[in-house]
Amino acid sequence: MEISAKSKTWVIFPVYRFLSVSIFIHLSLILFSLAITAQTISPGGPGKDAQWATAGKQGVGTSASLESKVWFTLAQGVMTEVYYPEVTVANVHLLQFVVVDPKTKKVETEQDDAIHEIKVLRPDSLTFQQVNTARSGKWKISKTYAADQKVTPSLIKVEFLPKLSGLRLYVLYDPLSQ
Repeated sequence: MEISAKSKTWVIFPVYRFLSVSIFIHLSLILFSLAITAQTISPGGPGKDAQWATAGKQGVGTSASLESKVWFTLAQGVMTEVYYPEVTVANVHLLQFVVVDPKTKKVETEQDDAIHEIKVLRPDSLTFQQVNTARSGKWKISKTYAADQKVTPSLIKVEFLPKLSGLRLYVLYDPLSQ
């Protein structure tokens, strides 16, 4: 190594220059990798992707009185959200029925495997009827939703009309964790 007092130039052997550049690049890559990793790790654990219901609502229901503090939304043939005790507090993400054919082990859901119809039963209230007919033709589910003026729960009248014997009906309830 040579140092000149006049111009203050440094002469470094090519091997040292290569090593210093190599170390600089490696340290830069390590620090960059750590920064990327720190941004992808969720605090408190591995976590789970947030799953939101569609914004394309076909119905929103609540009671006409202030005594009932429940609101619900409907889309794609299912109940997509329930809010309680305020419209800003979501408690349910999804409520739908699942039909299983025990002979074929085929599983069909209202949301994915049916043709959806929705009707407003009474124009003076927020009472809705959803009718889901299986694309396979094996079943039909009719649901009538209403909010009672005197009690908090949403009311759902369900009618399951299987075209084949032996079909089993299950409820898929997906609550929102707070």
